[in-house]
Amino acid sequence: MSKLIGLYYMDKYENLKSKLRHLKKDINVPNASFMECWSHENLGVVRVHHGVINSEEQPIFNEDGTKCIFMIGEVFGYHNEKKNLIQKGHKFKFDNDAEYCLHLFEEYGEGSFIKLNGSFNLIIYDFFEKKLIIVNDRFAYKPMFFCKKDNLVAFSSRIKPLLNFSDKKYNMSAIYDFFGFQKIFGDKTYYKDIYSLGNAEYLIIDHKGYITKRKYWEISHNIVHRSEDEYVKILSGKLVKAMERRTSDKNKKGILLSGGLDSRAILAGDHKNKIKYGFTIGDFYNKEVEISNKVADSQDMEFYFLQRNKEYYINILEKAVEIGEGMYRFDHAHFLNYTNKLKSNVDVVFTGGLIEQLWQGSKFFYYNLQNKIKTPYLLDTNSDILEFIIYKYGVKLNNYEVFKGFNKLEFQDNLEKSLADIFSENINVNLATDFIFYNNRNPAYLNQLCLDEYIDHRLLDDTELIDFLLTVPVEFRANGHILRKSLKYLSKELTRIPTSNYGMPVYCNPYFEFLVSIFYKSYHKLKLKRYNKYYTNHSWPNRGQLLRDNKKFQMSVYNTITKLDDELFDKKTLKNLFHDHINYKKNNYEILALLLTFGKWQEMTNN
Repeated sequence: MSKLIGLYYMDKYENLKSKLRHLKKDINVPNASFMECWSHENLGVVRVHHGVINSEEQPIFNEDGTKCIFMIGEVFGYHNEKKNLIQKGHKFKFDNDAEYCLHLFEEYGEGSFIKLNGSFNLIIYDFFEKKLIIVNDRFAYKPMFFCKKDNLVAFSSRIKPLLNFSDKKYNMSAIYDFFGFQKIFGDKTYYKDIYSLGNAEYLIIDHKGYITKRKYWEISHNIVHRSEDEYVKILSGKLVKAMERRTSDKNKKGILLSGGLDSRAILAGDHKNKIKYGFTIGDFYNKEVEISNKVADSQDMEFYFLQRNKEYYINILEKAVEIGEGMYRFDHAHFLNYTNKLKSNVDVVFTGGLIEQLWQGSKFFYYNLQNKIKTPYLLDTNSDILEFIIYKYGVKLNNYEVFKGFNKLEFQDNLEKSLADIFSENINVNLATDFIFYNNRNPAYLNQLCLDEYIDHRLLDDTELIDFLLTVPVEFRANGHILRKSLKYLSKELTRIPTSNYGMPVYCNPYFEFLVSIFYKSYHKLKLKRYNKYYTNHSWPNRGQLLRDNKKFQMSVYNTITKLDDELFDKKTLKNLFHDHINYKKNNYEILALLLTFGKWQEMTNN
C-alpha cells in the first residue's frame, strides 16, 4: 500500500532518524515497493509507493524552500489551473501531482484543498511558520491515523506504528460500532488515543503541539429541478469527463469486472477505450463470470478469470485483518492474493467505488419486502432519524449477546449515540442515507485497501460527479433510472448485456426486476439444496457453508473466539453461536466472521 508515516516533535529531536528506522519495521512493505525516508530537525517522514504514480523522490519543495510536500495517491484534471499558476509566477520543476498541490496551496492556502479532484493524502510543512498540515481527500480513500503523546504528534497510514505512542486502551464505542453496523463511524479506532482522519478533513499542527481539525467540504443537498432527460445527459457527460481525466496518462489500464453496473459505468465513460484488460475473480465459472466475459468481449478487452480455491479465505485471514486494522470483516478481502496477475498486465486497475449505491438507491433500506416495493429514499422522512437508521439499515442489534453483562437496549443506545455524534441537528433521512454511504468506512472498503497494498488503483468517485449527484432529487436516484438511462445513452451495447443478479437487461424497470428477483432467489435456493450448497452466482462463495465444510476454517474460528477477552465477551454464548451454525440450527456466519476478525486482530496486536 502507498503509505505515509511521520513524527512531528514540538522541539528539535536528535535521534529522529533512528526513531524513523524503528517505525519502518512496523510496516510490511511489499518487495516491489519503493521507500523514501526524510528528516529535518523535528519532522521525519517515510513514504512508501509503487513507483508508478508520482514516482519522483519526495519531499518536493517550493521555489524558495520555505514549504515542502509529501503525497500518496493522485489528483486529476488540473491542466487549466496549472496554467493559471504559471501565469501568476509559480515555477514547476516536475510534471507531477505533488508539485501542483504544493503550488496550489501556496496560492490559495487552505482554500486549495476543495479544488483537488482525486484520491490522496498530503503532508505539507511550512518551515517559516513551523506548521504541519495533513490533508485527506473527499472520500478518505487513503486511510490516515494520528495520535498525540507528550511533545509528539505521530501520523501514519497504518495504526501499528502508532502503537509505540499509545496507551492502548480500548474505545468501546468503536467495538460496538463494529459488531452493530459492521463499520466504525466518525474518527474512532479501537484505541481511545488514536484517531482516523475523515472525509474532506485536514489537521493543522503548530509548533506548540496544538491540533486543529477542519473540514474543507461538507455533504449537503443542493437540489436543482430538471427533467429526467436533462439529468441523464448531464450524468452521461460527467461520466465521460471523469474517465477522460483518469485515462489521459500512458499507464496500462485494467478493470475489475462484475456483472453489475459499477464496472459498466466506468467502461461506458471510457469512450476512447483506454482500458484494455478485464479481470474477474471468483470461486466458480458462474453467471457473474459469464456476464463479465461478455462485457469484456463487447469492449474488445483481454479477459482473465482468476479462480479462488476453497482455502482462500482462511489463508488470507491474517493479512486481511492486518490491512484492515481489524475494523473490516476479513472475508471482504476478495482480491488479496491476485495482484501479481494484475501487475503482470497493467500498471493501474479500475474499481467501481460508490457508483451503484449512490445512483441506484440506498441498499440500507432494502431491508424487507415492504421497503423494497416502496421507493427507498422516500421512507418516513419525518421519523426519528436515529431509530430509522438503526432499524432500516438492518443493524445487528442481537449481536449484543456476545458481550458480557450487556443488554439489547444498552447496545442500541450506544449505536444511536455513535450516529448522533456524526449527524448534524438538521439532517433528514434522505441526506443521512447519502452521508452514511459517503462515509467510506464500509465493509467493502477492505477490497480497495487490499488492492492498494500492491498496485495503484483508480475509482470513478469523481468530485464533479458527487457535486452533481447532490443536485439531483432523491426520487430520481432511488429507482436507478438515471444511471441506467445514462449507460444506455453512452453504450447501447453494454446495456443489452443482462446483469448477473437476475439476468435482466440493464435498462429493465427496477420494480419488474424486483419481482423477477423473488422467483430467481427461490429457484436458486432450491437449486443449491439439490446440487452444491457452496456454489453462488456472485464473486464469492456461500461462506457460511464453507465454514461448515472446512475443518481448518472451523478450528480457526473456534480457537480464536475461545481466546477472546473474558471480561468483554460471553464465552458460553460464543460457543453456542459456533455450534448452532456448524450443526445447521441457525446461520450465524456473519457474527462468527466478525468475532474471528476482531479476535484475530486482538491476538495479532497483543503479540
